[in-house]
Amino acid sequence: MDAGLTSLLRKFAAVLLLAAAALAAVLLFWRSSQGPGTDQAIAPEDAAVDAAHSATTLSALPELPDMDRPTLGLPTPGCEDVVAERRRRLARYDHDELARDVVKTLSPSGNAELLLAAALLTREEDVADGLFDSVLRLDPDNRIALWHQLQNCVAGKMPCDPDTAEAAAIAADAGNGLVWLELARRQIREERWQDAEESLQRAAAAHRFDTYFIEHAVVVERGLAAASELSYPERMIAGIGVSAAIAIPAFGDVSRACSKDAEQARISVDVCTELGEQMAESSRELLTSMIGYAIWRNSEQRSGDEERARQIGAEMDRVRASFFEEAKTSGAWALVENDVTVLQDYVDNFLAHGEIRAAKMLVQDARRLRTDPDYDQCNFVGNAEWGS
Repeated sequence: MDAGLTSLLRKFAAVLLLAAAALAAVLLFWRSSQGPGTDQAIAPEDAAVDAAHSATTLSALPELPDMDRPTLGLPTPGCEDVVAERRRRLARYDHDELARDVVKTLSPSGNAELLLAAALLTREEDVADGLFDSVLRLDPDNRIALWHQLQNCVAGKMPCDPDTAEAAAIAADAGNGLVWLELARRQIREERWQDAEESLQRAAAAHRFDTYFIEHAVVVERGLAAASELSYPERMIAGIGVSAAIAIPAFGDVSRACSKDAEQARISVDVCTELGEQMAESSRELLTSMIGYAIWRNSEQRSGDEERARQIGAEMDRVRASFFEEAKTSGAWALVENDVTVLQDYVDNFLAHGEIRAAKMLVQDARRLRTDPDYDQCNFVGNAEWGS
């Protein structure tokens, strides 16, 4: 993937969940408990999510005027005590010690889900690898553990048989296009061009593209529930922060093979176009949708259709801008931080429908509650130092 796009996606991944999940627990677990190493060169419904349609619907919602946001980011006066209480809550924990204690408590549990939470929370890669192995002994078809093992294996971060790791991941979730893209990455690096094209064809026929983002977050939340005194919002937002740090793979090899700058056109431009379009429109997460748009645009440039490439690039920009601007102007992310019911609805909708549709529903809730005279408007107070 070109350097400009890589930079964009790094910033995009950081902004996305710092804005959506700016509680103390995000800082706690994202900064001090980054999980096992996955390939992060760029920053989770079986039904496909139509990203472009969802973004169009978002754009059709009525705008709220920009809020007056003084130093504390207050939309209305009288919420200073609320912000002060949040700061006191943040100061309750030694974050590094809490993270270590949670992993220590969960590791001997003998429960596959709790072991998986520990694997996602630990900062030590060798500990994480051992925990993933323990998960798979108890639950051999665990998609998240198999996904991490596949990524680490392909990236050369653990001793493994790549063929075995790939076969296990496919058996667990062959309908996930990202599993097939992982195979293609290795095949491209090894210049197995026919195998790579076949894997990309399988990816292009997939009905979803899924890093299991929200599933990671839910697993971490359940682990924290078993081993800490954090509240549900603190646990859930911590889980989202952990997921933001570990869940997105890099597909630069695939993007480059589909671009006009490829040294040799080994992959059919038709396969690249089909892959990019399907990935853009069927990803469960916004970031992977953006990667799909980039592959789609690159393949159109390679075919010589600069106008079509320009249109795809413009749609990519529109979808991204719509997502962020709607959430920002509605106060949606502040609600995710501060209203447990809104947070739970967002998580449930993400699980059921994917990220973009969940964000659309979140914005609708925010605009409804913003005009409700009986609703506590202090829930719309963002925390400037946390990014909301």
